[in-house]
Amino acid sequence: MILSPRSISTPALRSRSPVPRDPRPWQRPRREASPSYAGIFSSATGGISIPGSGSSSAAAFLDPGTFSITGPGGPDVGAFTTSMTVGQPLTWSNMANLTSIVRTKGFQVFWTGGDPSGYALIGGYSSTGPDANAYTVSFSCIAKASDGAFVIPAYITEAMPVSGTVAGAPLGAIYLGGVSAAKSFTATGIDFGYAVNTSESLKSLAFTN
Repeated sequence: MILSPRSISTPALRSRSPVPRDPRPWQRPRREASPSYAGIFSSATGGISIPGSGSSSAAAFLDPGTFSITGPGGPDVGAFTTSMTVGQPLTWSNMANLTSIVRTKGFQVFWTGGDPSGYALIGGYSSTGPDANAYTVSFSCIAKASDGAFVIPAYITEAMPVSGTVAGAPLGAIYLGGVSAAKSFTATGIDFGYAVNTSESLKSLAFTN
């Protein structure tokens, strides 16, 4: 829940077990408001209105600035407070130029901006179809945000299946995201805690021969 333009409050925290199974990539929510893995706790903006952000639609994002984050604590994790600086997100410079991926050639992504002390996440997936016998292959890579470019070599893309389609839309995508440098905090009941700001852009396309 967003309390003010510069304050974020998380729900009461407790660990979860076992680890939930991740859905297929095209079914995965764009923003997750619940923990993804046991022992990792997260809170997301979801689709609510954020005062001062200039957005009241489902596409809610945080403006650059410094935010305070507080957690009231729960049965397993004690109360905590910390702050996080949200900077400008990465700008995917050649996103429009990538319309499909030829599996034998690999591809390269270029970007500007982001947290110079943070990281860039580059990845993608391709699924053979939506039926029960279909399968999906994905990859993910990490680079320094300051690098500004990253090459996905052909031996990676050759491992991806040719993308199937649903209603004419390809069941493949690549993404570029930015992760800020982690801000650590302490709380009873956990070995360590940290806050990061992430943003991600996804391009739907096909992996082809």
